Amino acid sequence: LSQVVISEIMYHPVEEPAFNPDGTPVLDLYEDVHEFVELHNSGPAPVSLASWTLSGGISYTFPSNAVIQAGEFRVIAKHPARLAAVAAYGLIATNLLGPYTNQLSNRKDTIRLRDANGDVVDAVSYAAEFPWAISADALGAEQEWTGLNPLNYQYRGRSLERVSFTHPANDPANWV
Repeated sequence: LSQVVISEIMYHPVEEPAFNPDGTPVLDLYEDVHEFVELHNSGPAPVSLASWTLSGGISYTFPSNAVIQAGEFRVIAKHPARLAAVAAYGLIATNLLGPYTNQLSNRKDTIRLRDANGDVVDAVSYAAEFPWAISADALGAEQEWTGLNPLNYQYRGRSLERVSFTHPANDPANWV
């Protein structure tokens, strides 16, 4: 039994339009380019992720050299370079995997982690509505409701974070 689980899902980062002095956009924000999925190895030994896949709303096949050490986390990014450029995360581009194809839905989606044999190791179907933590949908509400300036959370925001690595992934109570 694998101890590698889906541990965090950033499906709707805050991406407020920002413009250069000449009026051109700083980034093309047509897609949520700063989204990601994080995996955690809660087991006592390293696990090779060679030929493992993420499927559902997104699609990604892990390279042959991908390994997740015991107790470590691995981030799979929609756009690794752009995610690494967000200083607040403290991520190193060489530690990021990706890019994956398609994108995570901002409404509801399913993510499946499959091993090299195609067997589902972990899966979660989240939604941006009750009983899921709706604050993970960007900041959960507009500034007038949260009191938070979205520009202070540019390219970040709130994600779904798994509470227990042993409790079922599909239980909304296991995510904050």
